[in-house]
Amino acid sequence: MEILGRKIFKLPDGRIGFNCPACLVPHVVPLKNGPGRNWGYNGNPDAPTLTPCIVWEHGDSYCHCSVSDGEITFFSDSYHHLSGETLDLPDVTAALIPEAD
Repeated sequence: MEILGRKIFKLPDGRIGFNCPACLVPHVVPLKNGPGRNWGYNGNPDAPTLTPCIVWEHGDSYCHCSVSDGEITFFSDSYHHLSGETLDLPDVTAALIPEAD
């Protein structure tokens, strides 16, 4: 795992991720370099933009968000207390970063 900057980390398999302040777990996405669904990244680890939006589902949890210029916006269909809110993306916390997911 590599911390790229204040807001983004990179896993050994090439995926990048960020710490979600609503779910309190990291969300990771593959970059545009492989098969399947891939995300764009503006290359700024301190004010990242990831496209398209991100849907994270695990059990009964559902998080629908977008990351733009270092801010995270939670869409109203998210199943958590930050639904409809926009916040600064939190700094990377090494304790939350998965080695592989």
